[in-house]
Amino acid sequence: MKELILLALDETPTRQLLSRALQALDYQTAIVSDYAGIEKLMQESSPPALIIFEARFHEESSLVLTQKLLGKYPTFPIVFLAASDQPRKTVQEALRAGISAYLEPPIRTDEIIDAVKSSLARARKTEDWLRQKINRSTTSFEKRLSELDVLLKLSKEITGSLDIDDVLQQVVSAAVDLTKAEEGSLLLLDEETQQLFMRAGQNFEKGFIDSFRVPVNDSLAGQVILSGEPLTYNKDETHKIQTAYLVQALIYVPLKIHGKIIGVLGVDNRLHQMPFSNRDTLLLAILAENAAIAIENARLFHSANAERLKFEAVLSNMKDALLMLDQQSHIQIINTSMALALDVQPDKVIGHHIKDIIPPGDLLNLIEPNQA
Repeated sequence: MKELILLALDETPTRQLLSRALQALDYQTAIVSDYAGIEKLMQESSPPALIIFEARFHEESSLVLTQKLLGKYPTFPIVFLAASDQPRKTVQEALRAGISAYLEPPIRTDEIIDAVKSSLARARKTEDWLRQKINRSTTSFEKRLSELDVLLKLSKEITGSLDIDDVLQQVVSAAVDLTKAEEGSLLLLDEETQQLFMRAGQNFEKGFIDSFRVPVNDSLAGQVILSGEPLTYNKDETHKIQTAYLVQALIYVPLKIHGKIIGVLGVDNRLHQMPFSNRDTLLLAILAENAAIAIENARLFHSANAERLKFEAVLSNMKDALLMLDQQSHIQIINTSMALALDVQPDKVIGHHIKDIIPPGDLLNLIEPNQA
């Protein structure tokens, strides 16, 4: 498709010669008489590729029109044809506004053609650069959305699951996926031995996971336990750090519960020299927070469950009959003695209304005096 060149020029022999010269070079031309005509063409599905302004265009200031046009279309190429008596200040303002080319009299047709070609070439390069920048921004935005989706799904899994092993494995898998790492691990601190063991791992052999233990005092992960701060290691750094196994790049972030360091979440690259970014460290820190929440939830659940089992054991061994109802008179607790007295099975009546279990009579009136 031919590129459209707008000619914002008064009717002169120069305009006619220029139009024929551009058409001979396979450009399409259109003549405009005012800014409204320019703006109308700019709104078309196939807008013009360039405009040529002359200094005095139908008694309007072409500089004002140029500034207005570039204010709305900053990358639009404009060739500005100056008048013989053009003030130097006007020239400077036109250049400052962002015109692509500026020609002074005497102006030859071939000079205008050269200015058009160079201005269009520069505009294409600018468009390519902007397109690449937009593509990079779009890719980055899509990546951020993908990261957010992973984190949201993981948060839902943590709040909805009490299977700590499954949740921690999902945390490590997410860490590997989001950072594009080769391996991932979640290490917990054994306070008695002051060693770190691997509770969950990704892309390690099971035997390695089961046998992995490193001391706090002589390891990268141990440094994180002691400092409470993330640690990043890249092979191209000048200093050497002792590790439990050789890696090209590594990130460790602490797992904290109520300010106490209980372990480390990490990812590494053993084969490829692919360094990790600050963004990777941030993502890992967010995942570490999720892992800490999962561990704390599991601890609270097991603690509450242990207390419940103790309480149930006490109730089962009580010789006195015991029955506990909620405010709506649904059975919440019933011990063995009461179950025997009522001739019911404890696990069958939990949650039932008392009237469904005990027929009307003195005992029911005793339990629910308002029903007497």
